[in-house]
Amino acid sequence: MPDLKENSDSLLAQVTGIDMNTIAEIELYTVPLGKKAIITRIIVHSPSATLVGLDDVNFGGGAAGAGIVFLDNVTTIAGMTAVGDYLILVQAAGVHEELDGDDSTVVDRTLNMDMVDATTNSATASVSVFGILI
Repeated sequence: MPDLKENSDSLLAQVTGIDMNTIAEIELYTVPLGKKAIITRIIVHSPSATLVGLDDVNFGGGAAGAGIVFLDNVTTIAGMTAVGDYLILVQAAGVHEELDGDDSTVVDRTLNMDMVDATTNSATASVSVFGILI
């Protein structure tokens, strides 16, 4: 029986305890060999403190998200100021590419979160990636 992730829009990955006070690139999901992934949404949730100052975050494939771009220059994460806040991120309408698990470059098979800015205080958060494997 095929994996449910291959037949529905489902949770592909969840990364918890991400340090939002450090400028870094975080690997969120790697597409399995032989598959392609259509990323449908990313949810930033469970902040340990305010995320003020996190004014530029990119989500995409490849080194520093330079390959396939899911979302670029996300500024709304900085508006998460309470521990219970969450933010659902979706792409704007248009034609988008899928992440290819058979790409010859390993880094191009991954979905990354590239934090260009950091929070102004110590804080962690979790990120959940939803999509469809084809």
